Amino acid sequence: MDPILGEKVEQEIARLIMTSPDQSSDQVENWAADLEVRVRQAKEAEERLQDLIMDRSSFRMDKVHEVLGNAVDTEAFAYAESLVVNFLRRFPTAEVEPLAGRTWRLRLPPAFVKDAQEFFKIDLKEYEETKAIFEPQEAGKHEEWEFLAFGHPLFDAIVEYCRTPHFIRPYQGRPDLVPFGLAAAFRISSPEYAGKRGWFFLFEAQAKGGICQPIKVIPLFVCESGEVYTRIADHILHQLCHHKFEEYEEHIKVRERIPYSTLPGCFEKAKQVFQDLIEQMGREWNVQNKRLAEEELNRIDRCYRHLIARAQADLERERTNLENVRKMAVTEQQRKILPALEGRVRRVERKITEMQQEWERKRESITSRVNLTVESGGEPICAAYVELVG
Repeated sequence: MDPILGEKVEQEIARLIMTSPDQSSDQVENWAADLEVRVRQAKEAEERLQDLIMDRSSFRMDKVHEVLGNAVDTEAFAYAESLVVNFLRRFPTAEVEPLAGRTWRLRLPPAFVKDAQEFFKIDLKEYEETKAIFEPQEAGKHEEWEFLAFGHPLFDAIVEYCRTPHFIRPYQGRPDLVPFGLAAAFRISSPEYAGKRGWFFLFEAQAKGGICQPIKVIPLFVCESGEVYTRIADHILHQLCHHKFEEYEEHIKVRERIPYSTLPGCFEKAKQVFQDLIEQMGREWNVQNKRLAEEELNRIDRCYRHLIARAQADLERERTNLENVRKMAVTEQQRKILPALEGRVRRVERKITEMQQEWERKRESITSRVNLTVESGGEPICAAYVELVG
């Protein structure tokens, strides 16, 4: 009953046993009746807790927002809709027709369906012609429509397609290394850098084995002439994230004049610069990681010193209590309490030992992660040919 009723029960039992027999009879009966009530109340509280746990398993954010009167954040659904629609519109054979609300009639391009099966093992044949919806509340009313979000095969295939920078295969006599799907081309309005043309690469670096494991995305822009620019790459990434580029027809024109022969050389230069950058980041991240490790070790030491000091005070108190009872216990009835008190001393001793072991384990966990490494696949997570215009 300790987890429910606490340690007070043992203390009361000890007190009653130490009371003389002629005085304890009535007290025992009253205490037993009171204990029965407390046990019943504890069981009722446990049942209510189980009900709460069951209620939480059916927790739904949309219902909570509805009850609380909060506005539903539809920005994520809008981004998903924009991604799917703009992606499919890049294909001449795709059909994208708006219907009522956030509903679209989609006909997938055969090339995309084939690539999804070949490269990502995602079968999209049943979605070649479909009605898509991006509003979760309305999707529940129309089970025949496809609600496109993470987890849906079509949406996942589009995300994977966009994340794949390139692959190697010959295409109409051009070099083997070509942008995936031949769709990575943009014409961006940028008076500051107007006239620049080249390849935009987006790399990803992640720290492994450290206290924290930061991830950093590194954009690089390589002009056709071979110069590498990080500032222009940051600018392009900012523009692309805010949809500040020309209309789709302009992208078609850019794709038609992509200088594919410059891609291999620009790609190698970008990889070389990226390797230099991650080496520098690795040194900086290691300095930060060692500082974090030292701070975490100090925090752990302070915490466990405090916890063990409290436990040692409890142990001293229990030992003193045991010695006092031993001196006072004269009759056999009074000595019956001694095993329980000895058990309490052993429990506190075990608790201190376990805390010391846990303290050592946590210290080892931190010291084993003082040094981190920076990992990257060496390949960009996306690539595109970009023209900057005034």
